[in-house]
Amino acid sequence: MTTELKVITCRQGTHRNNKVVFLNFEFDKTLIDAVRKLGCAKWSQTDHKWCIPYREF
Repeated sequence: MTTELKVITCRQGTHRNNKVVFLNFEFDKTLIDAVRKLGCAKWSQTDHKWCIPYREF
């Protein structure tokens, strides 16, 4: 059995005047569940990406 590697792009940015790290990846339910389990990640409706406070990254 082969495991397909997922690509997540991390980019520093600003969201609502806070320094964050944006996580960008193609829709994948497993990855979304994993990001949600981090507890500090939020979905940005404006940027259409997940973001994590810079201090938590």
